[in-house]
Amino acid sequence: MSDSNIPAAEPEQSAAYAAAGAPAPAPSKKGMSIASLVLGILGFISSWAAFGGLLGLIAVILGAVGLKKEPAGKGMSIAGIVLGALALIGGIIALIFYITVGAFFMTFANEIIAQCGSAGGRIVGGQIVCD
Repeated sequence: MSDSNIPAAEPEQSAAYAAAGAPAPAPSKKGMSIASLVLGILGFISSWAAFGGLLGLIAVILGAVGLKKEPAGKGMSIAGIVLGALALIGGIIALIFYITVGAFFMTFANEIIAQCGSAGGRIVGGQIVCD
């Protein structure tokens, strides 16, 4: 069997080999956008706690900076801003709730201390009972 019928293979030069001397394109920067998204998610999940609002505030700031400096991460920046804003609102609502509930119970504690002194007491059927 003779291989004379098979044409000789010519080396092909693809675009990847042609540009071997050119530097590789720089990877797009998305650090602030990713941080905004992660902090927005964490803040949204923990918005029932006061620190969730703080995480949300940081997510909004990083997302705004990411929108201006990192056009490749625009979607993540927007998602981070939205989740961060929701976390900030939830954190503020949670903080107001905790302060209100704390003030409500402090009123009862002050009444018990005023009536019973250092002996302490408790509320039974809406009435203060000293120990």
